Amino acid sequence: MIKNKNIIICFIVFQFLSIQLFSAQTQKSIGITAFENLDKDKEFDWIGVGFAETVASKLAYIKSLKIAEKSQLNKIIKEQKLQMSGAIDQNTIVEIGKFLDVEYIITGDYQKSGGELKVTAKIFDIETSKEINPVEVKGKFTDLFDIQNALVFKIIQTINAPISEQEKIKIIKPVTKNIIVYEWYAKGEDSYEKNEYDASLECYNKALKESEKDDKNETIKSIILNSIGNIYAENGDYTNAMEYYNNGLKIVMETGDDQLSASYYNNIGILLSQKGEISRALENLEKSLKLYEKNKNESDIAATYFNIGCIYKNKTEYGPAIVYFNKSLKIARRITDEKLIAELCINIANIFATQKDYKSVLDYCTEALKVIEKIAGDLQRKSIYYANVADIYRNIEKYKEAISLYNRSLETIETGKKIKDENLKAMVLYNIAVLYGEQSDYKIALYFANRALDTYNKLNDEKNIKDTQEIIKQLKEESGKNGN
Repeated sequence: MIKNKNIIICFIVFQFLSIQLFSAQTQKSIGITAFENLDKDKEFDWIGVGFAETVASKLAYIKSLKIAEKSQLNKIIKEQKLQMSGAIDQNTIVEIGKFLDVEYIITGDYQKSGGELKVTAKIFDIETSKEINPVEVKGKFTDLFDIQNALVFKIIQTINAPISEQEKIKIIKPVTKNIIVYEWYAKGEDSYEKNEYDASLECYNKALKESEKDDKNETIKSIILNSIGNIYAENGDYTNAMEYYNNGLKIVMETGDDQLSASYYNNIGILLSQKGEISRALENLEKSLKLYEKNKNESDIAATYFNIGCIYKNKTEYGPAIVYFNKSLKIARRITDEKLIAELCINIANIFATQKDYKSVLDYCTEALKVIEKIAGDLQRKSIYYANVADIYRNIEKYKEAISLYNRSLETIETGKKIKDENLKAMVLYNIAVLYGEQSDYKIALYFANRALDTYNKLNDEKNIKDTQEIIKQLKEESGKNGN
């Protein structure tokens, strides 16, 4: 039997120091991109990255706002090959907003003239594709942190976001008062976003060294340690990653910052799961969960339930996996997180398929498809979801439905002008070929198999070229036997 290429995965949600406080109330969703340096002096490019980072973290304190994760933004920019250097045109901004599924995108520019700094935030309404009145703040460069706070409060006022006195206090409180520390940290973030990890580590370490001289605010140290840990983790150096995570965790536990502590426990849990230390991974994720529950951070709670469910699913312990997935799903439905609902329903349906509980499979697939239809901007993710559900239908021998969904996945890829994932396209073509082959429709199977082969050839993907050539050979042999 020819095996299809299984696209469905258990999506582990990485939350690196996600300082976001969510409630069940309606939230305004926002994505924030780096600000442009109008002076074109690369020496001060770090200001633009720093402003985006700081504005995002400060706005995230507000319960009425939901800030898109920077990792999501960077992933979309890389995958869709969107042009982000220099000024960002309005069409690109709207595209980013639709992919992120947010209501607003905030970008902007700045100009340093001598000792003065002028910063302008541009706020775009994604639904109308129009820019709202820009927000401008001026001041002395040495008052950089005051300028940031003023800009944040003007943004809040412009988008009419409710804010409490407690939230105002959190926004005003700086993570550091040392502008040199901040500069090196922002430069590290800039290099990190460019995948220049060695340069990023160098900048982070300079920021850390500078912070140890005279900076009494421990929060910035914990953030820097986490950033260094993230780089090591992403490059597979789990030993160093764990060392930096643990050092950062010690700091935030001493300062009593529950949100940062929860994020650290989450990161450590994810890292341990990647190392295969499942018991310790679950222990840390449970600690993270308790802190998120204490602060009623619903989005983070849902994500953590999901992560725990994924670990149990990967262990084939389906009972607890379904329990945690359903806990996550209950919250996701309440806060209307359509992408999370889709991912949860797909994973739950996949479990029920292995247990041959076909009624439950169909129930969860139906719910998944309903929310998938609502996804407007992120067509790549939408195409993956269609393929995921098609995989499940194929596994329970609902071939007609599977072919229909594979074709919808393919149509979404091919009609979505900004989808650049040729590998996904090739996988879907391959799976369609396999499915038609299983139904002895060899002519159509060969048509799709050859299209898959052409795509893999363009990608120079030797392994999949070989696999696809093999199924073409098998399909031709079967076709010959049956006189087709």
